[in-house]
Amino acid sequence: MILSDGTASISLPDSEFVWADELTNDPVTQSTERTITGALVVELWEEVAGRPVTLEPIDNNHGWLLRSDWLALKAWADEPGKALTLTVPTASGTESFGVIFSRPALEAEPLFGHSGRDGNEYWRGTLRFLTV
Repeated sequence: MILSDGTASISLPDSEFVWADELTNDPVTQSTERTITGALVVELWEEVAGRPVTLEPIDNNHGWLLRSDWLALKAWADEPGKALTLTVPTASGTESFGVIFSRPALEAEPLFGHSGRDGNEYWRGTLRFLTV
């Protein structure tokens, strides 16, 4: 997976992260209402944006990125409405989505429980986006 702002890119290795809510989103929204006669009126529409994209570690031994990458992700997340492109692998190649960070945007912690603030040490965590 690749996350890009059009100028810079950050690689999110497929072997480290899984799109946890890929199949849980329902792109069809429904509302129901009863008329005064008791008839049921059902309205359906397709959502065109707002699909959640949560990238979680595959397990406790994955989700590793360098602290320097987490700092770059945090800088992007700190820009309200920052537009990004997320490219993910599919069975037939790749698919790209326009995304913004969802809140809370990311959770990251040092892999070994402490941090010497070295950009080359590994941290693990979760990233949250919404399609736009």
